[in-house]
Amino acid sequence: MSRHQRLVLALAVALLLLAVWARFDRIGVQSLWNDEGNSYGQSLRTLPDITINAAADIHPPGYYVLLAVWRILTGESEFALRALSAFASLLGAAFAFALGKRLYGDAAGLTALAIVGVNTFSIMYAQEARMYALLALLGAASTWALVDLILSPGRRGTILLAATTAAGLYTNYAYAGLLAAQAAFGLLWLAGSMIDRRTTLPVIKAVALGYGAALLLYLPWLPTALRQVTQWGSTGEPIGAGDALPVALGWLTVGPTFTVTGVPVALVLLMALGLYNLKAPLRHERRRLRDSRLSHTRQSRNPKSLAVLTVAGETAPRKTAAIPRALALTLPPLWVGVTLGGFLALGLFREANLKFLLPAQIAVALWIGRGAWVLWHLPLRHTRRWTPLVTRVTAVLMVAAIVFGARNGLAALHNDPEFQRDDYKGIAQAIAEDGQPDAAVILNAPGQIEVFEYYARRYGPGWTLAALPIGLTVDAAATENALDALLSTHKRVYAVLWGTDERDPDQLVERILNTRAYPIDENWYGSVRLARYVTPGKLGHSIPSGALFDFPGGELELVDYALSSTVLTEGGSLEIALNWRVDMPPVQDYKITVQLLDQDGTLIVQRDAEPVGYQRPTSTWAPDEIIHDRHALLIPNALPAPQYRLIVGVYASVSPSERLPVAGNDALTLAEFNLQDAGD
Repeated sequence: MSRHQRLVLALAVALLLLAVWARFDRIGVQSLWNDEGNSYGQSLRTLPDITINAAADIHPPGYYVLLAVWRILTGESEFALRALSAFASLLGAAFAFALGKRLYGDAAGLTALAIVGVNTFSIMYAQEARMYALLALLGAASTWALVDLILSPGRRGTILLAATTAAGLYTNYAYAGLLAAQAAFGLLWLAGSMIDRRTTLPVIKAVALGYGAALLLYLPWLPTALRQVTQWGSTGEPIGAGDALPVALGWLTVGPTFTVTGVPVALVLLMALGLYNLKAPLRHERRRLRDSRLSHTRQSRNPKSLAVLTVAGETAPRKTAAIPRALALTLPPLWVGVTLGGFLALGLFREANLKFLLPAQIAVALWIGRGAWVLWHLPLRHTRRWTPLVTRVTAVLMVAAIVFGARNGLAALHNDPEFQRDDYKGIAQAIAEDGQPDAAVILNAPGQIEVFEYYARRYGPGWTLAALPIGLTVDAAATENALDALLSTHKRVYAVLWGTDERDPDQLVERILNTRAYPIDENWYGSVRLARYVTPGKLGHSIPSGALFDFPGGELELVDYALSSTVLTEGGSLEIALNWRVDMPPVQDYKITVQLLDQDGTLIVQRDAEPVGYQRPTSTWAPDEIIHDRHALLIPNALPAPQYRLIVGVYASVSPSERLPVAGNDALTLAEFNLQDAGD
């Protein structure tokens, strides 16, 4: 191994270690989320059950089978489940290096490795227990196998092409886009290579054998795949090319954090240089040819088997077909163009589908890598002994600036709420802190039951988990009966709500809970909402009120109210039932605030919400309609004062600091409590 080769190897190892750090840093900190819960649930099944469930899903079974084996070997922690994706991502980065080096040269390979290593798109899915990092790895590996077959057809490349193609198809249906890009590249190569049948025909045979073997391996799943991709519905409206392309290029070049960090100018310049058809300087070719000859000193004397110089300047010890430089230049933009073009043509460009573009991130890294190679070898008109250093130092500084600048993106990926996963761990911890070992937890969306079971075993083994509503098309009667059963057997009910407009468009679950239980509060954990409820107890007698809250154009009347207790119990709850009506519906919506204050007026606990748990905004009330509104307050432990009072106020959602006047005040006192009565 020459000094130059040792230096390249040392730099590659250093960059790979950087990629290792970026992928394993805080990999187990964030909670598993819905899709990861689905992966975990699949990994618990047997191989036949994984296949059956995958046939009803939009993802084939390959990754789930691999994760099931991985879970047995490594355990079930967040770190262990995600480590499979991290290792796949690292291998994908290694193949990016190998592709860049094979197609263009050392500078291209090292740069491609650096770009993949710090790209937050790649890192984000390296830290997720899903199949997308594996998809990118298989895309890079199969492309390397295709290039290897073109340069040097043989058994190694054929087996690798067959294995990676079949594995890619069993990993994700989006792999078909990569096959389209490979087909386009192969046809371009074939169009320029038919003049030499001696080198072309062996390649055609080897490639056909590789893809043919992959197809045979995939045939058992092909009918299922065709049914799934043609019948599975899409959610949301597709994004047009004008809006989609900047987002896609931002993700592919920098990652999702490009919205925070921007796209570095150095990166844009290297991509532009990557389109320049530069021939390497003669001195560079001679050196690489000399190094290659040293490693292949025993070549055949048969002219047909003499080595042929490849694109990277290397030689092969047997008959090969070379990839023209201009064609090698087209591979990255062709890969990206076919992928994005297919997305736009099929109307697939939605934010939720951007993850399917991850293999194309390898292509962009190769594109940038080739730009660095061009800059490294860029000839200067007035050459001196020191002038090549100008372009080489510039190339190194530009790549270093990109890598060093990525630290802001990495920080945003881990700390910015925009990039945080839904926090099911935090939800489970919040429920556990309430101290209700027999709590009922309602989960309204597919995938939630699996991820929540994962955390329930850790934080609440006695919890009752219920997937509601019942039925893909909501079965209202069965759902209502199930909710009544939960409310009658548990003191506290928690609703973990995600995607309610799609899963429960009529909000049946929330409507029943808000009218038959007492809402405590609701909080967001990412895009998931946790709503807490106290189940119905025995209320005291209804107390007439008649208090009028004046708003512009009318009056909002508190007809009467009832309380669950006349004493406060530390660590307990206080349920409040309010009956409202208006003479004229308000133009704007108002919130109800129920507050417990100490004797000095200091707030102890409160609940603020639109009436009936946001189900009946005041602007929807009809004149003289009675609105039954429920609230619950959780009483803290160790209350600091001997006396307390309960008040109710009304304020506009747009101006919470201005309450509606009532009897000359800004709130109405409903009851007073003495602490010495607590627990009696």
